[in-house]
Amino acid sequence: MPRRGVRAAQRGVLGVGAAAWLVWSRLVVAAAAWALRGLQRLLRGVARAGGAEQPESWECSADHRVYRGREPDPQLLTVRTAPHAFQPAPAPASAPLTPPSVAWQVDLGRLAEESAYFQALARSGMQEAVARQLELPHVSSGAFHAILEFVFTGHFAVGVEELLSAVQAASYLQVPAFLARCWPALNAHLSPHNCLTLLRFAEAIGCPEMRAELCRFLSTELLELAPITRDLASVLREELAQLRECGPLQLCLLRKENLGIQPGPEMQALRGLYHLPLGRVGTWHRASTLPFQAEKWSFSAAQLLNYLFLIGGYREPRGTRGFTFRMAAFRYNPLANRWQPTAPLLKRRRHFSTAVRAAHLCHWRLVSGLASGARREHSTVRSCGALRPLA
Repeated sequence: MPRRGVRAAQRGVLGVGAAAWLVWSRLVVAAAAWALRGLQRLLRGVARAGGAEQPESWECSADHRVYRGREPDPQLLTVRTAPHAFQPAPAPASAPLTPPSVAWQVDLGRLAEESAYFQALARSGMQEAVARQLELPHVSSGAFHAILEFVFTGHFAVGVEELLSAVQAASYLQVPAFLARCWPALNAHLSPHNCLTLLRFAEAIGCPEMRAELCRFLSTELLELAPITRDLASVLREELAQLRECGPLQLCLLRKENLGIQPGPEMQALRGLYHLPLGRVGTWHRASTLPFQAEKWSFSAAQLLNYLFLIGGYREPRGTRGFTFRMAAFRYNPLANRWQPTAPLLKRRRHFSTAVRAAHLCHWRLVSGLASGARREHSTVRSCGALRPLA
């Protein structure tokens, strides 16, 4: 893991695809360094066992830091990366405080096949490419070893503690296949406690792929993470809301009111939420079960932010023979296939309607009757209310 995060300017050679990395500001670099140091501790699942760590073979032997491609006699490039934390023996008192960098011998042609950075280097004809010497002092040696193992052997092995430095290095070196293997490991450790810190880290190091993964996590649980997402910038909240609308369309079907059918097999079928894929061949299938147990219920439904809201109530037993009407409201998240309770109406309602207006759920009750001295029907709004889920 780098000790100082990313630096304001990167030495070495970059092609057109990597040139944008040379203009990072000091503020962004400082933020990335702070986030990286904090997330090293945050993503540790368990503490290391006591005693000294055993070094890996590449840490002790230069022969294990040579990577050759398919060519029988390739021209090797010497790459020097950040000093590694492991020290095989105590340094003498006169030794410099900064340990030496780690040298690697790698086949540039094979690296160029997987990395846009090394591809630009191979085609540049600049001094580093001609001299076959490249300095990457900001790249973690452990992360670079993981990338080399993946490129030359196809083996992906990145521990939790090295994950963020590996993402940072692979993003800088532009190794998309390696980055794609990092996301399952990252998603396994995402939580409401670290997602915003990780999002800031992704923005600080300029990794759009990592940012997309984190935005996908936040959008999937947009309302479940309302204590976090409601304080985000309005532009980001709008982006997360739009992400929820991406993907295949489905038609939803449920019975919002049941006042007559008695318990039995037919009742169980009515208590389902059914989906039908649109735009492709498909059939109705039961996606979920209504989140309550009752013989009679009355709800109104509306869709907001790609959540399905049920607002109303149901009858439940009271005492030995009596019943009472319980006010209830639920929301269904199709991306997570999960129901959750939400704020019910303040007063008992039946035969009311629900609609969406400006990110609010609005409900009103219509009462129909005959106007005095006339034979025409009319409707009047007796009550109305509104709920803003993301507030």
